[in-house]
Amino acid sequence: MTGKFRVQWKRVENLLGAIAKRKALLKSYEDYWLKLRPDTSERYMDCWVFSAMSYLNTWQNNVSAYRHLKSLGYPLHRLGQQTLLDEVKKSGCGIYQRRFDSIWDADQLIWHNPGQMYQKPNESLPAFRARLRANVRGLGMAKISFVIEMLYPTSQEVVCLDRHGLRAYGLSDGASVTQSLYEDLEAHWCSTCKDLNIAAPLARHIMWDQLRKKWSTRYWSYILEDPARANEGYYNVHQPRYNGLLKV
Repeated sequence: MTGKFRVQWKRVENLLGAIAKRKALLKSYEDYWLKLRPDTSERYMDCWVFSAMSYLNTWQNNVSAYRHLKSLGYPLHRLGQQTLLDEVKKSGCGIYQRRFDSIWDADQLIWHNPGQMYQKPNESLPAFRARLRANVRGLGMAKISFVIEMLYPTSQEVVCLDRHGLRAYGLSDGASVTQSLYEDLEAHWCSTCKDLNIAAPLARHIMWDQLRKKWSTRYWSYILEDPARANEGYYNVHQPRYNGLLKV
């Protein structure tokens, strides 16, 4: 890695250090995302659909496409491959074959071989991710990590370093990121979070949200909430007092 790239490591360390100081903000994210963890096959499938539709997409289109596919009802493979492929096309997100492959594989496994879709005893999250990648086509390191983040929001082992996370390290959009480079960046992010005693996924959420001057993920993550619970206020966690935007 070049000297210039090493400078970006320090930038990320400074950013994560600033996030670590916002304890009330971190607590609100933790309380919310622990409530959002999938606790049924249907809600777990929500995570896969949402992640598949998030690839190279805006969050607004992501929400719209996710809503379209979820409205079809689970399991999605009951529709047949061609019908489901057509519905993925109708969602309007493009890259439809890749998205279809991911959704089809995850849906089949969750309802027919669920043991392959959950972490095994004594299995590390990176090993779990590798097994998921071998079983589900179409999703790379970042988007498989996104699913794992939703399962384990307080973890310090994996993180979804999509284009926004890569920008924090100084990589431009479209930069070639090998698996080895991704793992190096992820190891740095996660080890820094571990040293600071903060959750790697939550720190990433906060970084992304602060760029949009948001203080919660609920402007998009509401779509993953259970409607009945939401109506009862289940997800209404305490919001911290405004304390100025982080410099990200």
